[in-house]
Amino acid sequence: MRRRFSSIINSQLYTADDVGLNPIGKVTDLLIEDDFWNVRYLVVNTDAPISRKVLISPAAILGTDFEKKSIATMLTSQQVVESPSADCDQPISRRFEQALVDYYGWPIYWLGRVLMEPQTLNAITSDESVDSVCDLANSTLRSSKEICGYQIESRSGPAGVMKDLLIQTQTWIVDFATAESGSWLPEEKSIFSTKRIDQLDWQNRKVKVDLTKAILDPVPTDQDVPAITGEPLSSQPFRIS
Repeated sequence: MRRRFSSIINSQLYTADDVGLNPIGKVTDLLIEDDFWNVRYLVVNTDAPISRKVLISPAAILGTDFEKKSIATMLTSQQVVESPSADCDQPISRRFEQALVDYYGWPIYWLGRVLMEPQTLNAITSDESVDSVCDLANSTLRSSKEICGYQIESRSGPAGVMKDLLIQTQTWIVDFATAESGSWLPEEKSIFSTKRIDQLDWQNRKVKVDLTKAILDPVPTDQDVPAITGEPLSSQPFRIS
């Protein structure tokens, strides 16, 4: 099942304590790996005992109910409260990610390209792999909130803005994105595969895509273009490329 990034934001995160599920904070962002378009962390703003930001891997997710804006994890409240704090205003370093791996026992995804499927909380660590983290470059984690709003640069020129990301919530892969022309008309949207993204230009806040502007043009409301199967993304059709 696919979900919009915008529908995941503000979901309540729950921990699994002895007394049952306990609300610990809300999701404020998703950090994706721009080379592979995988969600690697949920950014959560905790409520108690103090407000701070923590990173939660999708590997820790036990279940979701996005209709109720709820995400249950296999973590305890104490684990989250005592976890390393994240400074999301600065690039997330591999050393910080290694600290999360050491603390939670999460998979070292950057060594084996591990997909963060739910209920796969198995550490795949070794002395050799842990030592090698210091030799790796900084991670390529990017804010989903920041990406949405970037200008889209097609092969034939500007083609609107990134509006939303579509995420497979079983594997947490970002496989589609939506574009908007900038018009006030809500039906003027199109959808395209993230495989067609050539480059994210962070300095100039642009997304360069291997598509023409014509493909990203708004889909006429009278055109019979199917939406993604099973996904009521809109009452209006989308173009899929």
